[in-house]
Amino acid sequence: MRHSRFALFLLVIGFAAQPATARPLTVGQIRAYMAVHGVGETLNRFFEAEEPGHGGGYPLVEGGSPEGVALGVELIARNPGAVATEEHLVDSMGEAMMHNPRAVLPLLDSDKAGQNMLDAGHICAPSIGDNVSNARALAILVRTRRAIAAVHDPALQAARNACLADIAKDEANIRKQAAP
Repeated sequence: MRHSRFALFLLVIGFAAQPATARPLTVGQIRAYMAVHGVGETLNRFFEAEEPGHGGGYPLVEGGSPEGVALGVELIARNPGAVATEEHLVDSMGEAMMHNPRAVLPLLDSDKAGQNMLDAGHICAPSIGDNVSNARALAILVRTRRAIAAVHDPALQAARNACLADIAKDEANIRKQAAP
């Protein structure tokens, strides 16, 4: 009897020592954390990384879900001066545009704080770094342009046209740089 209790004890300890399967982070979890800890601590915990895609919260915004995009806009508006984080959130909104323009187009020029962070030059396309080849940059812009052009909601036509014009300008600049 004594050995079976010991074996059972070891079995329980063994299961407890197994790593828990990590569940993906959700917008609801971030919002719940923000309700308790505030915006600043939420940014530190979920959006602390140097670049988008590395902080746990950025992929939620970049994915383009309406909930993720709304969270990104709220954090941009309520950002307590963390400029780098704000810029990365805005970059994430550009990434979201490529995935779900219907969720992002209504936000164009909706920046109530007057910072112009939600204008065409910031959120119509993903941020393209200097280390990205011209061919890759054009591919990203073409993919984003096609996604935006597929939106035919009359209420979004002004935003759609503004983004398409901004992307056309970016494409022309890249082609000009690539020309011999």
